[in-house]
Amino acid sequence: MRKIAKILTAAVFAAGTIGGNPAVGATTLKSVRTGTPHQALMSLSMDGSVGYAVGGGGQILSTRDAGREWKAEASPTAKALLGVSTKGNLTIAVGQMGTILVRDGGGAFTQVESDAVSDRLLSVSVNGRGTAVAVGAFGSAAISHDRGRTWTSIAPNWETLITDQGLSFSPHLYAAVMHENGDITISGEAGTIIRSCDLGRSWIVLHKGNPDVREENASILALDFRDDGVAYAVGQEGTVLRSADWGATWTRLHSSSSILSGVRSTGNGKVVAVGMYSMLVSQDDGRTWSEIDDPNVTSSWYVGLARSGTTDLMTVGKAGAILLVTP
Repeated sequence: MRKIAKILTAAVFAAGTIGGNPAVGATTLKSVRTGTPHQALMSLSMDGSVGYAVGGGGQILSTRDAGREWKAEASPTAKALLGVSTKGNLTIAVGQMGTILVRDGGGAFTQVESDAVSDRLLSVSVNGRGTAVAVGAFGSAAISHDRGRTWTSIAPNWETLITDQGLSFSPHLYAAVMHENGDITISGEAGTIIRSCDLGRSWIVLHKGNPDVREENASILALDFRDDGVAYAVGQEGTVLRSADWGATWTRLHSSSSILSGVRSTGNGKVVAVGMYSMLVSQDDGRTWSEIDDPNVTSSWYVGLARSGTTDLMTVGKAGAILLVTP
């Protein structure tokens, strides 16, 4: 399971390019941007027509036209940025060695120093009230109540939280969602999905793996929650989970040999999951899935998915690529 963190970090130095703009069945793929072979984008966030993508070497790209054009932003760090979240006029990016960058309103990104985190941060999420959560390696988790200016550790006590799995380590945490009502949902190693309803003071377990069954103990690398309470989670072993009750209970939908690192549902029955040389598409809200067999996918990797318009999605990855997906 711990190989995933190494894979995601190593991906910063991966090489490759993206080809043309083919249509694959009902799913259309369009290359929006390609970088150099040694670039990599590791996270993407969109809020309406505004979006940010971040990656290796402190790279930050932004769009103001729903992803049609992207421009480079000045970055105060050369460390890899592995997560980004934007809401309204607030954008927060996180990365290696506990790096936290904040852009609040106009102006440039500034780096925030915090004693709350020092390990690699892999995901960040901010809600409309400016409350943010960031998670990462070795169970790191921190919250900000003041639009990213200051942070406080909210890392769970894993020995007491998950006692029946024999969890003797602090699991890497790969995805976080700061809900608009203030609840926090986090996922990570050992099939773990947990939630706090009191801003990180206490935690409950929503899902956990089975250490005796490899595919049921896979790391959960990405989460997606719709406004109607339907949620998806994806990860190692091609894991796809679905919830119809805001994550209180989960049903396993699909598994394969793929590593899936991003998922998004458009709310009209269409769901897309992306990962290492793999893309899965469902047209019926997850009941059945098709695997996209196209060079854009099979020769590359992608992390993260974000809405771009009503039905389109965008994903980022290898060689600084940005791909538009119309499922």
